[in-house]
Amino acid sequence: MIIKRISFFSIILASLLSIASCGGGVDCDDPAFGNELEQLLNEAVDLAFSFDPTNQDQCNELSSLLEDVIDEANDVEECVPADELDEFRSDLGNIQSTLDGLDCG
Repeated sequence: MIIKRISFFSIILASLLSIASCGGGVDCDDPAFGNELEQLLNEAVDLAFSFDPTNQDQCNELSSLLEDVIDEANDVEECVPADELDEFRSDLGNIQSTLDGLDCG
């Protein structure tokens, strides 16, 4: 389930970022725009494929990656076209739910 949520969000986010409009605080027209978020998502997906919920280190690493994904996605939200914003926020909520569901205690 973790893999599906993260992979789905990666696909949606990549398509949204490819048609992003220009925002205020983020240079949405910069060729490097979205690179950091894409890299974080790729790392999270890679880790999710081999994720062992009993492995404390993996759990902490995935948790940290998902927090970074959420932070970065929030930073670039202004570049998401208005007609795609609800879907973007929904997908981001799914990532937050995945993070909240991790039991790294």
